[in-house]
Amino acid sequence: MSRFLGAALVALATATAAAPAAASVTQFWTIQRASDYKDAELHGTTVSPEGVLRVGVRAEGVDLPGPDVTWALAAEGDGVLVGTGPEGVLYRVQGSSARVADSTGAGQVLSLAKGPDGAYYAGTAPDGRVVRWSGGRQETWFQTKDKYVWGLAWSGTTLYVVTGPEGILYAVHGRGKGDALFHAPSGQITAVASDGAGGCFLATSGKGAIYHRAGGKTRSLLEVAESDVKSLVYEKGVLYAAATSVAPVTWDAATSAAGGESARPVSSQDAKSVVYRIVPDSSAAAWWRSTQGIVFAMAPREGGGVWAATGSRAGLYEVDARGQGRAVYVASEGNATALAVSGKSLWMATSGPARVYRVSTPAADGQALSPVFDSGRISHWGRFLPVGETGSVRFATRSGNTSTPDSTWSDWRSVTAGEPVGSPAARYLQWRSELSGGTATVREVRVAYAEVNQAPQIDDFTAYPEPGKFYKGELSPRQDPVTQVLPGGTRVQYSVPTPPPGAPEVMPTWAVGLRPLQWHASDPNGDPLLAKLEYRRVGDSGWTLIDENLDTSPYTWDTNGLPDGNYEVRLTIDDSQREGEDALTDQMVLGPVNVDHSPPTLLGVAARPEGRDVVVTGEAKDGGLYVGEVDVRVGASDWYPARALDGLWDSPNERFEVRIPDNEPGDQTVWVRASDAVGNTTTTVLHVTLKP
Repeated sequence: MSRFLGAALVALATATAAAPAAASVTQFWTIQRASDYKDAELHGTTVSPEGVLRVGVRAEGVDLPGPDVTWALAAEGDGVLVGTGPEGVLYRVQGSSARVADSTGAGQVLSLAKGPDGAYYAGTAPDGRVVRWSGGRQETWFQTKDKYVWGLAWSGTTLYVVTGPEGILYAVHGRGKGDALFHAPSGQITAVASDGAGGCFLATSGKGAIYHRAGGKTRSLLEVAESDVKSLVYEKGVLYAAATSVAPVTWDAATSAAGGESARPVSSQDAKSVVYRIVPDSSAAAWWRSTQGIVFAMAPREGGGVWAATGSRAGLYEVDARGQGRAVYVASEGNATALAVSGKSLWMATSGPARVYRVSTPAADGQALSPVFDSGRISHWGRFLPVGETGSVRFATRSGNTSTPDSTWSDWRSVTAGEPVGSPAARYLQWRSELSGGTATVREVRVAYAEVNQAPQIDDFTAYPEPGKFYKGELSPRQDPVTQVLPGGTRVQYSVPTPPPGAPEVMPTWAVGLRPLQWHASDPNGDPLLAKLEYRRVGDSGWTLIDENLDTSPYTWDTNGLPDGNYEVRLTIDDSQREGEDALTDQMVLGPVNVDHSPPTLLGVAARPEGRDVVVTGEAKDGGLYVGEVDVRVGASDWYPARALDGLWDSPNERFEVRIPDNEPGDQTVWVRASDAVGNTTTTVLHVTLKP
């Protein structure tokens, strides 16, 4: 019998497994909080801090025909100027048209500002210039000693210019006339805003810090935990600073037609952005935390607070004076990288794709696409349960088996409140709401669903010992006391000394007939599984039960009462403990499994001395599968494996030979042991005399 058996029996006796709870039939996908809309798309709708969806602002977009990145906006009459990359082109957007206004000849237009003289000023990269543009004519107004002009801000007749990567603040007073006022210790100065009194506020990246320049001195206002500050807004005595945990812009070695490095906004869902509210010489505190990755730009909001433009999914948030934010526009991709206010209109520019939106309130209607819901497994959908003033809201759903909706998803199918969802069973689901009028609200949406029950699967089924394999486990037999009643009524009790743990030379007969059965099975729904084992002799039609309702593996099958022969074992796995549904099953038949209780026989075994060596020859025959091995030892020496004369132990009849060297002289006992393929063993004894 195999040495594996002891280990298998010990494992069977000591292993415990807690059956998992039966899968729940009905579950609910619920959206009711503002954070639940984090990955939604909002077009003409808004989500309040309380999670209420309603009609919001109207955002009308115009595509820019050439660039991929927008960096800056400046209001121009009833339109807006747009600074872009990677060719450094200025665009003018009016109504529904976008056309080229001019080119700066640089790779990037990173910043724009309108001067008190009515001209527009552009900060460029990588040549670090300030370009003045007026009446269709442009000129270099100021040449910095740095590469990137990140920001421009007019304060009276002074134009403040901030740069990177060196991080210099300039004050420009006329064409070619500028002074370097401050060199930031952490490098890049990435944002600047006028203080309205001749000075300015500035912020840095690499080490997020905010400064105030006034009266010929620069002093620190706040050092934030985040690494970068991308935008500043100063309004009515309050400074707002947008800080992010990652650098919002990356540069690569690719060159544009204008030459130089190529800059792109960073997309990072892992980034964290915080807007700080700072009252100079009074207070500073985290005021609003963005639900999106990066706040790229801000603009003042009428009534207090700011508008915030975000990525890595282009979004626009309205943050009021109390620091309560509501999403008013969220797209499926891209970054919102620039904002500008013109009268009652707000302009927003996006990158990837490059587009400019005019945002106005209120919208007459709007649409919201929910986040894609992942049920974890293929599910069928139940009732659609919205809460709110939904009389003027139309809902639809679609489903699919890819995490991002694509052409393989089902078409949109309308759904009525309280009625079952008509979309096909799938792993993923999304709903769409179309709101009309100012009273339409959605406070909560719940969708019932249940996993489609799928059949379990048997991954592996094995019977041990496998013929021809020699296992390395140890047998730990237990010896119980034996009680015997002698004639006359005397009772005696005795026990056999327990051998030390290890591999016994001859397995007990009862152990040879035990066949551990091991299986591995899985269920797509995660349902608990039960197993049933049956057997039949090869060629028979009916099955005989071994055991059922088994929730662990391995199981030891006792074949001691069965006649020798080949058998099949059938394993049936079912998920009958799943609540509310008929059980599904999987089956696997293992066979032939050889039941062999008969050891091989030894014929013509002879031992002869050759000097101090002993040579043993003979033949082993087995009525089962084949002879597995023959071992020989002389006296108390170690066992030596014999050699099959035909080179392989693979036949019911095997002739063998072995030479055992360097034995003690004198009369010696020679033990010859033969084992078949499943561990049945027979032993014979010979004697040989070795001369000194």
